[in-house]
Amino acid sequence: MDVTDQVHLLADQLRAIALLGLAYSDDKPYDADRYEQILGVAAELFALADTRSGTEVRQTVFHELTHVTPLCGAEAAVFDQDGRLLLIRRADDGLWALPGGMINSGETPAQAAVREALEETGLTVEPTALVGVYDSRFSASAFPLQLYHFVVACAVVDASTRAPTTPWEVTDHTWASESDRLELSPGHHIRVPGAFAWHRGEVPAHLDLVDSVGGGR
Repeated sequence: MDVTDQVHLLADQLRAIALLGLAYSDDKPYDADRYEQILGVAAELFALADTRSGTEVRQTVFHELTHVTPLCGAEAAVFDQDGRLLLIRRADDGLWALPGGMINSGETPAQAAVREALEETGLTVEPTALVGVYDSRFSASAFPLQLYHFVVACAVVDASTRAPTTPWEVTDHTWASESDRLELSPGHHIRVPGAFAWHRGEVPAHLDLVDSVGGGR
């Protein structure tokens, strides 16, 4: 990757951080002002590798994106030596799920899965393979928008558990066997059995295939 591409990507990461900050700083005007400044710095940085000025970049590239795409999330399918799967109990619905969350700008799905596993369980893991990509429209997800779930197989590299850093999102975690009858969060009743089947070598990496308009499998 040349310097121009690196500058563009770094500026885009700053843009994403600034926009996320602005989205959650409605009642904090000083924070909102700082994120607006970061957005301006990101535009000026982008302009260093572009023919447009920082002002023009902010008005066009940053606010008139050419195509709106589905959201992307990553989940970690972490198996232990006994074939048990790591699950977390979500704080919002009290149900069990794979560790996971939204992919940040500048991350690969694998990096996001590793980060989410560490944040939500305190375990350090490494990615090993792709379990599948699930379209939320076909997996009974409770998320109201279209979302691609990248499920990434991971292995534990540090068994010394640290305290999760997102206790407001997760209240507990456990190693579950396939025979355990845990109540799963919407969508996970498809992705969790899919992860077990993949781990046993019964199915390849999952990909939703469209049979007809509005349908999939």
